[in-house]
Amino acid sequence: FTGNNMVMTIGTLNKKTTWKDTLSIWGFSFVGNLIGSMLLALIFVNAGLAKGAVGKFILKTAEIKMTLPPMELFLRGLLCNILVCLAVWCSLKMKEEAGKLIMIFWCLFAFISSGFEHSVANMTLLSIALFIPHGLGVSISGLAYNLIFVSLGNIIGGALFVGAAYYKISKK
Repeated sequence: FTGNNMVMTIGTLNKKTTWKDTLSIWGFSFVGNLIGSMLLALIFVNAGLAKGAVGKFILKTAEIKMTLPPMELFLRGLLCNILVCLAVWCSLKMKEEAGKLIMIFWCLFAFISSGFEHSVANMTLLSIALFIPHGLGVSISGLAYNLIFVSLGNIIGGALFVGAAYYKISKK
């Protein structure tokens, strides 16, 4: 979903696709990622990996993510997808595999260590929290709340700040 925010925007601005195609791809990839994230979360929980200190950490993190102010979620999502889409862009532009891996690593390391918000990562983490015993601070409505604002930030970060910017500077 997040990489498609950049890729589909560039394709649409270059008139290779339509905005209808772009929205369709975004919708299908979002739902596909959500289903895959929930399946991965179920496997993780049923493998016994969300017990003890790990489970407590996941619940604490999920509760924080489900209660952050909307603007913080949006802006963290925006910043996150700028870095994610730069990683995708670098992997498409660089020729050497080692260089691609190094750039992808540093872009992703930067977003993870900075506390930015990634919708697909949150789909998995928040689903794990929902699938283990939890308090009132973890809820389906909290998951939806987080995903709405983070996903909107991811879209703006990937589509506008990277996709449209790339289109603008690469036009002849």
